[in-house]
Amino acid sequence: EILAFARELPFYLGYLDATDGIARAGGSFCYPALLDGWDGCRGEDGFDLALAMRLQEAGGKPVENSFALHGRERILVVTGPNQGGKTTYARMLGQIFYLASLGVRVPGRAAALRIPDRICTHFGKAGPDGADGLRQELTRLRGLLEQTTQGSLVILNEIFASASHGDGVYLGEKLMERLTDTGCMAVFVTFLYELADCGPAVVSMMSEI
Repeated sequence: EILAFARELPFYLGYLDATDGIARAGGSFCYPALLDGWDGCRGEDGFDLALAMRLQEAGGKPVENSFALHGRERILVVTGPNQGGKTTYARMLGQIFYLASLGVRVPGRAAALRIPDRICTHFGKAGPDGADGLRQELTRLRGLLEQTTQGSLVILNEIFASASHGDGVYLGEKLMERLTDTGCMAVFVTFLYELADCGPAVVSMMSEI
C-alpha cells in the first residue's frame, strides 16, 4: 500500500499544482457529488482542462459550459458550425467523468455525476474515403458497442464523415437506437442535425460562434 501510494503521489501533487494555477487565473474546480444510480447528472461552468492550460500561458481562460440530463434523458447531441467548440465540449465531458473517477476535483463550479464503468470514445479521423473508410469506421464502432453497458459513457465525435448525408443520417439513427436501448450516457458531436430529434432520451445542444 505504501509503494502504491508513493507511485501515485507525484500525479496527485502535480495535478494540484496545475489546477491551482488555473484556479488563480479564474477557473473553477469542485469535488463532484457522486450518485449511486441514474438520477440524471449535471455539471456547471466546466471547461477543457488541456485548453485551459494552454490559454493560461497566454493570460487567457476558456469559455465555460454546463450540461444536465434528467429523467429519461441519456444522450447529448451537439451540433453547430465549425470552430464553434463542439469537440472541445466533448473533451470536457470526458475529462470531468474521468477525473471524477480518479477522486480529484474536476473543472467546474459544481457537479453531480455517476462514475461510469468505462468511457468509450470514437473520434472521427482521416482515412480512406468512401466505402473503405466507412467500413473501417463501422468496424471500430462495433467494437465500441460490444464493450458498452448501461453504466458506460460513450463519446462520439464527427463520425460518418465518409458517408453521404443520407447514409450518415440512417447509420446515425441506428446507432442512436442502439445507445438508447443500452441505456448508457452518451455525447454525440455531429454535423447530422437530424439526429438531434431522435426521441425523449436525446437532448439537443448547439454551439455558437
